[in-house]
Amino acid sequence: MQAENRTSLLVEGAASLTLPLPGCTSERVFYSVSVTSSSPVAVSLEFLRDGRVLRSVDLGEGVSVAREGGLLLDEPPSEAALRLRCGSCTTRAVVSVRYSSVDYGYLLALNVVSILSSVTGIALLTVGAYGYVAAGRGGKGGAR
Repeated sequence: MQAENRTSLLVEGAASLTLPLPGCTSERVFYSVSVTSSSPVAVSLEFLRDGRVLRSVDLGEGVSVAREGGLLLDEPPSEAALRLRCGSCTTRAVVSVRYSSVDYGYLLALNVVSILSSVTGIALLTVGAYGYVAAGRGGKGGAR
């Protein structure tokens, strides 16, 4: 899955851009951030779960900041927040976060189908082996 936000905003002191990560089930996330500004801006990216900060990454400071990377977190995040700090500046920001999402209902259905197929295969193999052994004994017994 990928969540992305493109925006332009006026920053007076500090601003935050929140990016929800719906259905995130993975602790591993990959991010790409690109910020251009009219004056130097400090940029950081935070990954949050239920309002708590799981991890914060300082991405640098300057008129143009572009970073990509990956993180392994302690638990899956529910959102990412881009933090911008400058005196007064106009910024253009693009934030992209890639993450894994699993539909547990679909996964459960696939597991049930897999188990039923395995049990059916074992039953057919048992019946076939029994028929083979019974046919072999019947043929040898009549030849004596």
